[in-house]
Amino acid sequence: HGEGDLSGVTLLAYNETYTVALGAAVEADGSFFAGRLREGTWRLYFYASDEGYLDDFARDADGQRLEWDLQEGEVLEVDLDLRLGAVLEGVVRDDHGDPVYGAVVRATPADSDEYSARSVRTERDGRYRLDGLVPGEQRIDIRYTPYCAQDPGYVPWYSGDTPHELATAPLDIEEGERRAMDWELPWDGEHDGMSDAWEEEVGLDPSRDDSAEDPDQDGLSNLQEYWLGTDPLDVEESGRCGGCGGGAGGFWLMGLLLLRRRD
Repeated sequence: HGEGDLSGVTLLAYNETYTVALGAAVEADGSFFAGRLREGTWRLYFYASDEGYLDDFARDADGQRLEWDLQEGEVLEVDLDLRLGAVLEGVVRDDHGDPVYGAVVRATPADSDEYSARSVRTERDGRYRLDGLVPGEQRIDIRYTPYCAQDPGYVPWYSGDTPHELATAPLDIEEGERRAMDWELPWDGEHDGMSDAWEEEVGLDPSRDDSAEDPDQDGLSNLQEYWLGTDPLDVEESGRCGGCGGGAGGFWLMGLLLLRRRD
């Protein structure tokens, strides 16, 4: 069951071991026929995000996957409700205001499995649209992978649970919501994981990979100082992290920040 024309919805019937999958199309009125199923246990997965619903297995009211035990020659009729998904859309730009083409925007539900993760690449104008997002907490990450060393690079952005002031918490999205969010990826020409603008500001060299160096010899690499928001040329500033840096203890912050959200 769902609203409007559902002819764009398709489904796969999986056997108990997920080694066999048989497809079927849904009619405009929501009816479907999945035939040629052998005796045994079957589950249904619906591809419905293009129609505003979730790409997901058929589930019960508690969120558990529904399954049906079929006997030889049996014809089973089922009534199912499609669940509305959410939409996240916007533009990804660099810190000069230019659109980023080919970045991957990925949303992963915090309380669901990987089947419900959604990802899409940005268009030439930096625009992206993620359909069929599972309602609830979504962890967003945006990254760009250059094809060769001469291609432009950008510092990736990750959401996560951290008290650090530069990190952004996961998004809480409601069922059927359409959320507009723009994001900014800092330019990283030499692919060392640090923003070129930040390197220029603090006195590092943005033309070479100096991420592993420790010019103030405080036990934190330049990259770790960037993660922590401290000055890599001032040993006094390393104390501001409250003991969260230095050696292996600092690695829990890897990749959790370094992108400003553009409102």
